[in-house]
Amino acid sequence: TNWNQVRQAGERQAGRAFGARTGRLSSNPNFQNLPQTPRRVTHSKHEYERWIARGIDAHLLPRSLWNLLTRSGIKPQFPNVRDYVVPRAKNRVLINRDYMQQELRILTHYSGGSLLRAYLDNPALDQHELARVRINAMLNSNFRRKPVKTTGFGIIYGMGLDLLGRSIGEDRATASKLRRAYKAIFPELKDLDTELKRRGKEKEPIRTWGGRVYYCEEPREIKGHLRTFEYKLLNTLIQGSAGDVAKEFIIRYHEHPKKNAELFLT
Repeated sequence: TNWNQVRQAGERQAGRAFGARTGRLSSNPNFQNLPQTPRRVTHSKHEYERWIARGIDAHLLPRSLWNLLTRSGIKPQFPNVRDYVVPRAKNRVLINRDYMQQELRILTHYSGGSLLRAYLDNPALDQHELARVRINAMLNSNFRRKPVKTTGFGIIYGMGLDLLGRSIGEDRATASKLRRAYKAIFPELKDLDTELKRRGKEKEPIRTWGGRVYYCEEPREIKGHLRTFEYKLLNTLIQGSAGDVAKEFIIRYHEHPKKNAELFLT
């Protein structure tokens, strides 16, 4: 496994774009995003398109291959990669540790406002649930937790409306309504995004939690249109700071005199 370094400017054009510019942990092959459930398999084009429209990872298998497998008594399916992550010795066990809503907490640190006050009142706050309750109350709707969660992360990642709609299984208009509502219940998020975009346009830097300095990418032409990239700065700040925190933990654990375990995956 190759644990990638932070990608530097110009490496994509040079064909060496392995790491992430934000500084988040990344590897090749990618062990950061092992799916919780395996990719669905079908021989039906209609079913495949329906799954894809709902944002479900799926694979369309040729009917001839599907029939060959089923006649042989083999169920067409992808393996669950997580089932193959096991301790390297019989006397060892795997213990899972994860930051609780790490990127959302970092977002709150920088944005302040009512969301920060909510965290101070309740350090175990579930921001996704808080957002769901507030949005449904404001819109008189009944959105479930998952689309609200996806919308929150979509704001951080700079996700477009078309992709957001596909990810939550809704049309563009509904995705737009949900995103506007999310920003309305937490206006401090919009204020932070506006300030970061201002810095980008005026060529002022942003600084992550660990002190890394970033400037906005220069505008460039893509498919005949001039594109600007101020929208990426929010993700750079939050994801970059999360990477700083994770790497600081790894260093502290490595240097701890009483550690009695080893980091297997991060």
